[in-house]
Amino acid sequence: MKRGFNVLCLSLATAFWGLSVVSQAVGSRTMRPFTFNTARSVVSVAALLPCLWLFGSYKTFPRTRRDLLTGGALCGFALFVCINLQQASLHYVPAGNAIFICSLYMVMVPVVKFFCGARGSLALWLAVVLACAGMWLLSAAGGLTLSFGELLCLACAAGYTCHLLLLERYTPRADCFALTTVQFAVVAVLSCVFMFLFETPEWPAVVAGWRAVLFSGIVSGAIAYSLQALGQRNFDVSAASLIFSLETVFGATGAWLILGQKMTGREILGCVLVLIAVLLAQIPDAKRA
Repeated sequence: MKRGFNVLCLSLATAFWGLSVVSQAVGSRTMRPFTFNTARSVVSVAALLPCLWLFGSYKTFPRTRRDLLTGGALCGFALFVCINLQQASLHYVPAGNAIFICSLYMVMVPVVKFFCGARGSLALWLAVVLACAGMWLLSAAGGLTLSFGELLCLACAAGYTCHLLLLERYTPRADCFALTTVQFAVVAVLSCVFMFLFETPEWPAVVAGWRAVLFSGIVSGAIAYSLQALGQRNFDVSAASLIFSLETVFGATGAWLILGQKMTGREILGCVLVLIAVLLAQIPDAKRA
């Protein structure tokens, strides 16, 4: 029963994230990345604050304060890097392509574990080869080098790898709603600082994109990341990554149905290879099973 709850939470979070790329693409039309992410993170914190009282999360503060603040700060910093890189990439890469490339964290997670001492299966290394081939096919430049936007997506995938592993460590130690609230508070503060340093925020632009801000802040922000924290709590990270691979399907479908973005046969083949790669990367080693 507990495992079923984890799977349900992770599946719902994945669906919300996949569809959120559409709202991010819409938001990028009126707002620069740091402005958009400042607005959406403030909305996320505002949406989460009532949950702290509703679910009694505030009662856990005294005994989990250290892990809550440390985990929230680290997860918040990783998420700040990820979402701003992803938002910036949408100025250069179609939403469907971006979600596929960013999903390479499903390959990176077991690779990082390998370098930390965990054995890598044959399926994992085959997945790495397939992912590289898919990345080449997805490249807008059509050559052996990635475009600037795709490099941003790749860096985003590395950031999500760190975020996933950090959540694996801290979700059993702190209340999930409190951890998510601290996380988004950190994202909001950092995004705001960078917004004033590198952008010229305009209130009319935020108002013009209010639908995208609300959807990203509430649905794919507060709700989805709370579901992720709940789902990853005491749940195998590799199994969670397998479920997260479905984000590519939701993202591409949303970009096609809502934004009308089309992909060439070459790009579709690249997407298929990446999807196969992220699934292969999660096949358990038979000798360890």
